[in-house]
Amino acid sequence: MVVSAGIGVCGYNSICSLKADKRPKCECIEGYSLIDPNDIYGSCKPDFIQGCKEDELSSGKDLYDVVELRDAGWPTSDYMRLTASTRETCRESCLKDCLCVVAVLRGGTCWKKKLPLSNGRVDSNRPSVAFIKIRKDNSTTLSQCPVSKVIKKNQNGLIRVTSGLLAASVCINFMLFGASCMGFFFIYKWKPDRSSSPQEIPESNLRCFTYRELEEATDGFKEELGRGAFGIVYKGHLEETNANAAVAVKKLSSMLEDGEREFKAELKSIGHTHHKNLVRLLGYCDDGQNRLLVYEEGSLDVLVDYEAETLDDKERLEIYVMVSMWCIQENPSLRPNMRKVAQMLEGVVEVDDPPCPSPFYTTI
Repeated sequence: MVVSAGIGVCGYNSICSLKADKRPKCECIEGYSLIDPNDIYGSCKPDFIQGCKEDELSSGKDLYDVVELRDAGWPTSDYMRLTASTRETCRESCLKDCLCVVAVLRGGTCWKKKLPLSNGRVDSNRPSVAFIKIRKDNSTTLSQCPVSKVIKKNQNGLIRVTSGLLAASVCINFMLFGASCMGFFFIYKWKPDRSSSPQEIPESNLRCFTYRELEEATDGFKEELGRGAFGIVYKGHLEETNANAAVAVKKLSSMLEDGEREFKAELKSIGHTHHKNLVRLLGYCDDGQNRLLVYEEGSLDVLVDYEAETLDDKERLEIYVMVSMWCIQENPSLRPNMRKVAQMLEGVVEVDDPPCPSPFYTTI
């Protein structure tokens, strides 16, 4: 049999005796009952309230009776020893002591014991008498104790406090949400309308167009010349004083707001770049979320030099091919700006061999 350390065969507040077949028999002492009725070897609990706080209004004699049990003892629950004691003095000492639940008189010595009582057993080889305190008034038993009412009252108070905190939390969250919505509304309402005032590029000779001007110039972006990864090119006509100039309007794909600085920097660079083999940039549109580039329209045969010497210049052809390969790199960070392209075409900057044209996204 497995025995818990410190409590013997039987549980706390019980007494162990041997049956005729020498097997242990566990019983709760009088005034106590099993905590688990299905566990005959389990611990016992008092059926009445007991303690110094409960006994402070009356004397022990008024509250308790004493039941005697012969040859019983709990050797590990002592907290006080009284020598030269008699039955009466030992009994009275336990009655007056609020900590005492059992007093055992053996050989003129009184052993006072407190809860929990452990290792209780009956031993006829050690004659003794145990005085067990039992409450007189049945109205103070645990079954009739108003503890449940106190617990219920505390639970009701806790529910009210919790409900109040939840209600306050909901109100605060609602107020914060409302304040956030109002803040976003006012920010959006008072945000400057960029569509009414096109952004100009300082230190640039490029013309700044409005979106409406380019929409009229392209007849509502009607005739498409081509398209690429970053936008679509439309044919248009600008009404000038001398002639109706043909232009190519490139409508860029939607750009993030963070890319506006790079857009303007690139415009400044292109605006200062002039080369006979590059189509000239005439102007731009940075109107709200609309970003467009306006180029002079031309054909490739106008730019091609048909001189025999030029056609046989394979070295220059190789440079043109490498520059074009740099310009179509999948990784945007590897592409040169227009100023550097012009310098490479003029031979001012050496053209390095372009990297392998593997897809950019496969290398991430």
